[in-house]
Amino acid sequence: MPDKLIRFLQIQSASCRYISFPRTKEFSLAPLFWLCKKIQQQSQSRLFIMKTLANSWHLALGISQETLPSKFRAMVVPFAQATKLDWAPAFHLCITSKAISIELAPDCVATKIPASFKEVAAIFQQLTTTSEVNFNATADLGRYNFPSNLLLKPSYPEFKEKIELFTKPNSKANHSSLKKVVFSRSLVVSLKNTIADPALAIWHLALKEAQTLNPETYFFGYKGLDNDPEPFTDGFVSYTPETLFTCHKRTLTTEALAGSALPAEAQALIKDPKNLQENEVVKQSIVDELSPLCTSISTKPPRIRALSYISHISTTILGTLGPNTSWLQVIHSLFPSPAIAGFPRPEALDFIHRHNQIPRGLFAGTCGFVEGGNATFAVLLRCATISSSTITILAGAGIMPTSEPQEEWHETAHKMYPVLKNLWPQEASNLLQFVKNTGLAPEKTDRKGLSFFYDRKQQY
Repeated sequence: MPDKLIRFLQIQSASCRYISFPRTKEFSLAPLFWLCKKIQQQSQSRLFIMKTLANSWHLALGISQETLPSKFRAMVVPFAQATKLDWAPAFHLCITSKAISIELAPDCVATKIPASFKEVAAIFQQLTTTSEVNFNATADLGRYNFPSNLLLKPSYPEFKEKIELFTKPNSKANHSSLKKVVFSRSLVVSLKNTIADPALAIWHLALKEAQTLNPETYFFGYKGLDNDPEPFTDGFVSYTPETLFTCHKRTLTTEALAGSALPAEAQALIKDPKNLQENEVVKQSIVDELSPLCTSISTKPPRIRALSYISHISTTILGTLGPNTSWLQVIHSLFPSPAIAGFPRPEALDFIHRHNQIPRGLFAGTCGFVEGGNATFAVLLRCATISSSTITILAGAGIMPTSEPQEEWHETAHKMYPVLKNLWPQEASNLLQFVKNTGLAPEKTDRKGLSFFYDRKQQY
């Protein structure tokens, strides 16, 4: 195996090739993750991992390009660069319940990507039927599972102050055309020990997600190049429930996912005026943006989208794309959507730029893949950036003129929970209470602070 792997990595890509073979009963994602990690290390390429709601997986390695050739599939779009599509994979692996397919892009001199498909097929078939490969990510990552300090950015007083610039009747923003703005915050976790390999953290979390087979979220992982000038160089993961859009032939499906409450309050959510209005603003904005691109558009009644940790109001929107409309035009029209920025878009983005300047990286961006005429793109929410010494967890909430800052503070805390649970499963509940209550009135603040960390004698 090692000799084969070395020869496999040394072969240069010469042309675009494609192969597919059935998935065996003994199939495991762990050795495939291990192999792709080795390729990424040797080729110095960007890493892309995506799991769809149907539990199919896409793994890709690639380089930045100024143009996006139609043959390339997966891409990443940062929130701050909504019109910039500059990343494309040279190696693409798709894993479904029935088959595994591999595609190699045209010659990419910056990467060492295999071109011999006989060898590619042999190695991948061997990896999918063997347990010889040691992928002991849990042991390697045990040292980072121990936070040494937590910091909320912004603090609650600042969070409240900025939101009230929009919600207070006498504020300037309240009298503008701004109807909704998405305000975000972060939890910065300083680590007791450094992470030697942030990419390994991503593989570890992807493997955990694969073992869970969580049907309610997309999983997304990304690792840029070392010393990369892009702002999202470090590791990045997302457990997002939101689809930007799917496109099958000319049928377009998207959703207005806006309006949130805890699962116990789900039945009241669908009747709540503030949350219904927020969902209506998002829905109407999407319909208006898609109208020039579609020959017909229809919407379904709002419904509750129940997740294990939070519930949302979801309104499905269906459209038929015009004969000359591409998925690329759909991205430019929908992204960033009012669900992640606000409405109207220019005013909302201006408010965010002036009053909510937190390092976002890929948070609230979009990612997806294109296969033939079909496309699937997700919105990158419920996120964390991973560096050698810190993990930053990010979440946002849609602010309406009638919003209460404390309710939005609590909502963003609960949106951080899926990331907390996957990173520190034994401490997730304590961390949630810290994120939810810190900075509020004294009687609602957990005065134990971080003591539950310092009391621990062992890492897990």
